[in-house]
Amino acid sequence: MADRFDLRKDIDFNTSVQGARYDESSDTWTVTLEDGGQASARYLVTAVGCLSASQVPDFEGLGSFSGPTYHTGRWPHEGVDFTGQRVAVIGTGSSGIQAIPMIAQQAAHLTVFQRTPNFSIPAQNRPLSEDEQRRVKAEYRQLRADARLSASGVVTPASVGSAPEDGRGSAHCGARSAVGDRRSRLRGRLRRHRRERGSQPCVSRFRARPHPHDRAGIGRRRVAVPDR
Repeated sequence: MADRFDLRKDIDFNTSVQGARYDESSDTWTVTLEDGGQASARYLVTAVGCLSASQVPDFEGLGSFSGPTYHTGRWPHEGVDFTGQRVAVIGTGSSGIQAIPMIAQQAAHLTVFQRTPNFSIPAQNRPLSEDEQRRVKAEYRQLRADARLSASGVVTPASVGSAPEDGRGSAHCGARSAVGDRRSRLRGRLRRHRRERGSQPCVSRFRARPHPHDRAGIGRRRVAVPDR
């Protein structure tokens, strides 16, 4: 990719950043590199991602546990052999649900500790044919526009099919339509709010609502509602 778009002249490879400092007087960032060098810029995009630093939970007794422990964010590159061992996995997040089936194939006994079960579906990742790649590239602009208007930023075909006889499907479709209607009303309120206030900043209040599938009320979602 770097050679294809002639990016190497603008990239310093194998370079670690030690720190960054913002100077308000000059409106610039000064970045300090591992080798002592510095770089300055008006804009700094870190792009390290939300998972760049792993978080190890402070479980009581973790330091005195005599057996080996592993964290999915610090997994050994050479891999781990769990053949014949008794293994415990704590948590069923996105990493846990991928690791558990593989560990279960090796371990003599596997125990999983979880707070909230996860719902997951296959990612459907697969190699793309040359024809598919050409078609997608030819529709980049339209796909980007559709993604901006979608609920999740991912363009997927609409679900089409008959509801089950027990009626659960129709209730699900009704709930989905209600969610769509609420989103449409919210977008309309935001547009009216912007027109009324013009260039003034949009002041919003946030209400925490329990997720419909979270009976304990642990998970919360934040809904922005413009002040009247």
